[in-house]
This record gives sequence, C-alpha cells and structure tokens, in this order.
Amino acid sequence: MTITENWEHLAPIQKAEWTLSYLQSNGGRMSPETLTEFIQIMHKESNFLQYVTTMTLRADQKHIDTMEFGSRALHTASPGTALADAKRTRPTLNRQTLAVKLFKAEIEMDREVFEDNIEQERLKQKVMTRLADRCKEDVVEIVVNSNTALAGTDDDLAQFNGFYTAVTTNTVSAVGKPKLSKSLLEQTIAAVPTEHRNPDKLKVCSATVPVQQYMYSLADRQTMMGDAAFKRGFKTYTPDGIEVVGEPEIREDLGVGSDESVAVVADMKNFHVAFHPNLQIDMDEDKRAGTYIFIVRVRLDALWANENATAKLTGIAGGY
Repeated sequence: MTITENWEHLAPIQKAEWTLSYLQSNGGRMSPETLTEFIQIMHKESNFLQYVTTMTLRADQKHIDTMEFGSRALHTASPGTALADAKRTRPTLNRQTLAVKLFKAEIEMDREVFEDNIEQERLKQKVMTRLADRCKEDVVEIVVNSNTALAGTDDDLAQFNGFYTAVTTNTVSAVGKPKLSKSLLEQTIAAVPTEHRNPDKLKVCSATVPVQQYMYSLADRQTMMGDAAFKRGFKTYTPDGIEVVGEPEIREDLGVGSDESVAVVADMKNFHVAFHPNLQIDMDEDKRAGTYIFIVRVRLDALWANENATAKLTGIAGGY
C-alpha cells in the first residue's frame, strides 16, 4: 500500500504522459507513478482530499485494523503479585475493509466534429483532459455523498456509505432546522468520545452555506474576531480551537423538505479514500458508426477507519 502524504515533495505531473500516443501504447493504463501523479492533481485541486487519507491499493481489497483501550490500563500493584482479573485490560479490536468498486465514464463524439475542427488531434486531447477534470469532481462527490439507501434512485451514489452517511454511532439532531451555531457545535463536539476529542486533530466539516452562516454569526460580534472575519483567508474556528471548514460537495438539500444539511466532527485523516492502481483513461473508435469513444475507468472505495471517533450533526439549515 502506498499512502499519498507529503504531497509537496512529489514531482509535478507531466501531462504529456496523458497524450493519445502514450495511452494507446500503454493500453490506456497508467503506470503506478502516473497514477500517483493523477491522484496528486485531485489532491491539490480538492480541499477535501487534502484533509483525508488518500491511498492506492496493491489489490482490490485492503484491511484496516484499529485498536483502542477504552478504560484505564495502569493500576496500583504490589511487587511479585499479579493484577486481579478484574483489573486486567483488554483492547477493543476493529477491522474495516476497503473493497474498491468500479466507476466508468464514456463520451461518444462523431468523427466529423474533429474533422471539421482546425485543432483535430489537439481537440481529442482536450476532450480527454476535460473528462479527467470532470471525473476528479465526481470522485469527491461519490466519496462524500454516497449512501446505500439511494439504491434504485441514484445507483452511482449507492455503492457504499460515504463521508457523512457512514457516521452513525455518535449523532446529534437539531430541531427546527436552525443555522449552524456555537451551541450546536458544542453539543456535537461533546458527542465525540473523550479519548478522541483532541482540538489539534479535529475538524468540523459541513456544507458551504452552513459554514458561511456560522462565519457571519462571528462577524456580527463587536470583537477582534468579528473584524477578522472580514479579512480574506480568515479561518473559522469553534471557541475551543477546532477549525470549521466547508465542503461544496456536501449536500444542502437533505431531509424531508430538501433544505437541510449535516456537519461532521472528526479527525479527517481517519477517513480513508482508496484507489485501485489500474486506473485507465482511454480512447476507442467505432469505425462503422464513425464515432470516437472517450473512456475513464476508476475503482475506488472510502470509509472511516474508526467510525466511533466521529460525531455527526443533522437537521441544520441547508440554505439561506
């Protein structure tokens, strides 16, 4: 397994490697090095993927094991005397399995579109590059919004439970669709188990509008923080120093009235996004039909390594 961390030390991607000749000579399959660079681009263009743990797998599955000691392990003792059975500690073991699922994009375009265009081969390359860019956005949407309950409604998002849907153990439900507020954040942070409540590691992640509403509430304060909220690049925090970040892909149309959103409090590195190394960007040609077919194949999965270390707030206002 290769974990993609310390991104600034990776070499910049050589986009020339994605030319048609490269793809055709390599069967459309990226080398491991190029795959790492492709994921690097997604990482740099997505704040969400910067926050979480992103990895490539050597196979189609990967087990992630975690161990926790939920109670005191050290006890007073006497020399030469074993601890009583009641004082012996047993860790809680947990295993999660990443199992990548196949997602594919296809675009079919008539040959005449290219024959009549002055760019021709360059236009093909542009189509493939733009398609790859679109797929980067789709990857984030899939890992953030997936929900197995959507089967039959939106099968693209029903392959696994994503970033906020998978948080089920520690939840807080807001009443009356209120805006994201200090009080609600306090309740949600308190729902995170004490041993995982480290302000230096935790983040609050919600949709764009709820985070903006929380930021505006800070701006209304007649304090230095209120003044700072108007500065470009101002970061938003809870009173105990936990950063509040917005993710555009988190839906703002949840709930019965399609006007609610959610917020998750967690160590974001606890959320793992995995890619199979055989990611393909390819072009095919149907000569009888006179069309070019542009294809992207990506296999991925995502999960919380330790879901119990997270908390979720539901029922907050998703819009203004």
